[in-house]
Amino acid sequence: MTSAGRECFVSGTSRQQQAAYLRYCEGWSIPEGAAAEHNPGPFNPETLGKGQRLYRSKCQRCHGADGTGNGPDSDPGHPAGDLTDARRASRNPDGVLFYKVWNGRAKPKMPAMKTDISQPDVWAIIQYVKTLRKQFPSSMPPPG
Repeated sequence: MTSAGRECFVSGTSRQQQAAYLRYCEGWSIPEGAAAEHNPGPFNPETLGKGQRLYRSKCQRCHGADGTGNGPDSDPGHPAGDLTDARRASRNPDGVLFYKVWNGRAKPKMPAMKTDISQPDVWAIIQYVKTLRKQFPSSMPPPG
């Protein structure tokens, strides 16, 4: 199922907002049930450190060091997603994020990572990216 299906539908918004969001979601290849998939990796300092290292080498050039989408390779016409926006979390649970990273998309461009890194590495990146959100739980500080 592509993300132009249920995973990308936002209820409780105007038709104009829904249409804009569906246009934004076009191009993702996200299977049925991805939203219900949970990160199988542990949430611990080792995984977060690994995720941070992978983020810096694979994602930072577009998403930026702080995750706001201001990296030097981000397309000015279609900037990389702001990973710090906690409001996006409800639209992008772990399983959806996994397939966005794993499969990528052509336009706006997001390179697929499935030929570069392993699935456990993608899950580690997701664990780290969650620490960039502005509403990060105080029980686990971000890695330094």
